[in-house]
Amino acid sequence: MSAPDPSSSSSAAVDPDPPLSSSSSPSLTTITALDSELSTLSSAQPDMSLLSGQVEEREGEGEVSKDHAGIVHDLAPVHNILVQLASTLQVKVDLATRELQEIRTKLAREMQKTSDSLSSLGEVKLPSGFPASLSSSSMLLPDFPASETILAIHHYRDQAVSALHNQVEVLSTLPRDTKPRHPVEDFNTASDGLDSSFQQLRGWLDQVGQTARKLQNCDGETNTLRRFSSERCRDIDLLEREAVLKKMGELSVRNCSLQSRKPVRSLGHTLDLQEIMLLAKNAKSLVYEVSLQMLKIVDLVKGEEIAATTTYHRLTKENSELLRRYCFYLKLKIQQL
Repeated sequence: MSAPDPSSSSSAAVDPDPPLSSSSSPSLTTITALDSELSTLSSAQPDMSLLSGQVEEREGEGEVSKDHAGIVHDLAPVHNILVQLASTLQVKVDLATRELQEIRTKLAREMQKTSDSLSSLGEVKLPSGFPASLSSSSMLLPDFPASETILAIHHYRDQAVSALHNQVEVLSTLPRDTKPRHPVEDFNTASDGLDSSFQQLRGWLDQVGQTARKLQNCDGETNTLRRFSSERCRDIDLLEREAVLKKMGELSVRNCSLQSRKPVRSLGHTLDLQEIMLLAKNAKSLVYEVSLQMLKIVDLVKGEEIAATTTYHRLTKENSELLRRYCFYLKLKIQQL
């Protein structure tokens, strides 16, 4: 019986890596390959901390968007600007009101001058020695054409003077007492002040327009100022022609047997004709003077009315723009409720 091989025993005792079957444990190469694959997978996965930061950033952006949609603006500066614009417009309206008052005073002064001038014109009177057939007593008869024409001229002149006096009183009316305006801090208060000033300005403008119409139609009818001149002059021409023809007829039927008296009668008829024409001329002069002075004062009033109305419309346009801006301000304020 032989002894065991010492080298074999020693080798079996010290072998640190005894062979393993492939069915029970993987080899070292396999483990190394699996470890490398695991490292690759780990590097391909996203960093969870970075992913968490991105999610938080996106959530923060969503919150900012929501806050931006419901942001509340400070509209106090806008309101202050509107109040400042209203105060500036109020100054312009007050200036226009003072200028219109000065215009009214000037017109009243000019109308008073016209009234005094028309009153000093006197009346159409028959000259002394006027023919008996057209004497003063006969011309004063109500149904006498010349009497009607002369009375119509005097009556229209008196109506013009009366109308001028009445409009002088209207335009000389002092403005209502207004307290000094203090600076306002509320747009509604400023707007109320503007409305009051615009109403006063509009009322004064209407008075100026009514003055022009009443002076133009001082006898209560329509457009009588322009008709007065043409109609009265036409009547005077007809009366003059009728008087001359009547005088010429008297001359033709008179007895001219006494030659010594014929020159005297002819001279008397010539003087009568001259007096008739002088009377007609004086009547026309009165008509023209009344018409001219009334037309001048009416044109003056209308010119001032047009200038003041232009200023009024410009200011109301600025007021409309101011109210439009205030409405936009209110919309912004409502959206924030």
